[in-house]
Formats: sequence, structure tokens, C-alpha cells
Amino acid sequence: MVRPLYRIASQFAGGHAPAYRGVREFEHLAQSIGDVLGSLRARTLHLQTTLQSMSDAITVYDADLRLVAWNDHYVQLYRYPPNLIRHGIAFADVMRFNIDRGDYGPGDPDEQLAEIIQRARTLSPPRFEIDRPDGTSVEVRRAPMPDGGFVTTYTDITHQKQRMRLEAANEAKSRFLENMSHDLRKPIAAIIEDAQLLRMGATGSAEGLARETLARLGDNAGHLLTMVDEILEMARLESGQIEVRAMATDLGSVVAQAVRAIAPAARSKGLAITARAEPDLTVDTDPRLLGRILLNLLWNAVEYTDCGGVRLSAERHGDNLDIAVADTGCGIPEEKLDLIFENFKGSSRPRA
Repeated sequence: MVRPLYRIASQFAGGHAPAYRGVREFEHLAQSIGDVLGSLRARTLHLQTTLQSMSDAITVYDADLRLVAWNDHYVQLYRYPPNLIRHGIAFADVMRFNIDRGDYGPGDPDEQLAEIIQRARTLSPPRFEIDRPDGTSVEVRRAPMPDGGFVTTYTDITHQKQRMRLEAANEAKSRFLENMSHDLRKPIAAIIEDAQLLRMGATGSAEGLARETLARLGDNAGHLLTMVDEILEMARLESGQIEVRAMATDLGSVVAQAVRAIAPAARSKGLAITARAEPDLTVDTDPRLLGRILLNLLWNAVEYTDCGGVRLSAERHGDNLDIAVADTGCGIPEEKLDLIFENFKGSSRPRA
């Protein structure tokens, strides 16, 4: 009577449904054990399928801190080598591997391991974040299991933290620009007022030169003040929502102001700068934005021209207005032409 029991127990211990024919009671016992084993296998398969379908990484440790369940996301998230994560491996061995490869930064490895194990046993804190040396950030949550072990979920929050840092940086930038704009307005406005007073009081043989210099000083200060005012529009520029204030604009006046602003830089390099615009040409545009475009083009032309000159022309052709800036500089290499409308795309100057 003992032999059938040993045979049934041996087959069950090997993970197989017992197969016995003979004494009816033993047949019933073998069948019952087989049914239980089949049900256990089905539940295990359901558990494995559930773990693998989770978007988060997950591990389950028993009361002895040995691994009993996990999913592939866990292995992938922590980039473990093959065969490291296996059933029954000690929690301490996995954490020692993490420590040795630098996941927890500098420090005494034994002290780090002791602290990690203590936190795991007490589940304190139940939620925390880890910033890993490879640049990824992981949110870790732990909860107790009925048998005394614990289950842990790991969520990759790298993108969320990057977005939060970017939003914080943008907010800091906005505050800085707002404060800077406020602080710069008063001294610039004072420069403009002083230039106007000096222009009205300029007399004597140097009157012509003084008026020209003061006019240029006033224009440049006014242009700088406009730029400071528009710093606050940076957010709108970045989102493509800048406000265009179109009005009837004397094109000749805008051209003359841009040329006056660039004249000192051109003169310091010995460059001739000329401008030609049709007289009495009025266009419906935003003079601030048009002036900024012209000044940027002129600055670029002067910067990359060593001899000769820069020419600006504005002419109407039917319903179109053509504005051109030409120079005798080195030009733009053909392979760089596709980059001219991208922000801050600098390159070394080609040989003349």
C-alpha cells in the first residue's frame, strides 16, 4: 500500500500529474492531485501573462527576500545581463550588482547594501525616485505581500522629469527676461532724451557733425529700446504667435534708419554703404519688424565683407516690393544654402 503513495508523491514532486491504476482510492487520489496541479499551472500562466502585459517593470520577493516573479520590462529597464535575473536569486545579490556598476553613486558598498535591504524589509519609504548614471529616472513603488514578501513596480519617468526641467527652465527664463526688460527701459529712455536735448542745442562749426552723431545715437538707442520691449514677445515668437502691427510706413525712413545704425561698423572696416529706395514709397507693414530684418541683413553683410561695400535697394515691381541687400564679401557656400533659415547655424568662413 505504501508503494503507490511513493509513486504518486514522486510524480507530483517532479511537476507531473500522477498516473496510477490499481486500487480505486489511490486512483482517485492521483486524479485529484492531477486536477490541482493543472489548476495551479493555469493560474501560473495567467499570472505570467498579466506580468508581461504590464507597462511597468515589476518584481515579487518572498519573505526570505528571494525573487519569485518578474517580467521582461524589469530586465530591460535595468539592462541586466543574461541569466542574472532568475528564480530564487537573493535580493541582496541583485542590489549588489546595481551598486557595483555605480547605480547608487559613490559610497561604501556594504553600507549602501545594508541601507537598501533595510528599506526593503520595512518598505520605507513606499515610494521613491532613482536618478541613474545613464540619465534615466525610475519611480519605485513597494507594497507588502500576504506571505511577508513585497511587490515592487518600476516606472520609467525619464521623459516626465525632462519635461518638468524644461518647463522650470522656461519659467525662469521668462522671469529673467521680464526683469531685465523692466530694468533696461529707464537708462535707455534717458539716453534717448539726452540725445534729443543735445541735438537741439548743437551749435557752431561742429553743428552738422554733432547733429549727425546725435541722430545716429538716438536712432540706435531707440532701436535698442524697441528690442528690449520685444524681449517679452519671445514666448510668442517661439509659438509662432507674434503680433504684427501693420500700418502705413514710409519705406525710405525705415531704410535710412537701418543704414544710419550700421554706418559706424561699415566705416570702421573701410566699407562703402549705399542705399536706394524709391521716393515717396509707402507700404502697409510693421515698421519694427521690417527694420529688424533690414538691420540683421546689413549686419551680416558688413561682418562677412572685408573690402568693397554693401548695397541696399528697395523697388516696387507691380504689386510686389523687392528689397535686396548685396555685398562684395565671401558669400555663402553652396552646401550651406539649405541652412540659412535655421536658427544659429554658424560655420567657418570660406577662403576668398
